[in-house]
Amino acid sequence: MSTNPNSALPVTRQHILDFAVNFLRGRDAGSFRVMDVSQACNVSPSAIYTYFRSRECLIEEAYCNLYQELADSL
Repeated sequence: MSTNPNSALPVTRQHILDFAVNFLRGRDAGSFRVMDVSQACNVSPSAIYTYFRSRECLIEEAYCNLYQELADSL
């Protein structure tokens, strides 16, 4: 598991997913780059691919989280 040098906590799947969700707020999936999330999490893109098979899998799960947040707020 990769670690974030700015944090004592290891970078987890949920941590990466949280950053992905934040990146997708107000953006479309076409402008989403794994590199953006990896830079925000301060990990390599390969660390992200440890948890998510592809960019599309990460986007799909991030959108599922966004939809769930929306449903919970209703």
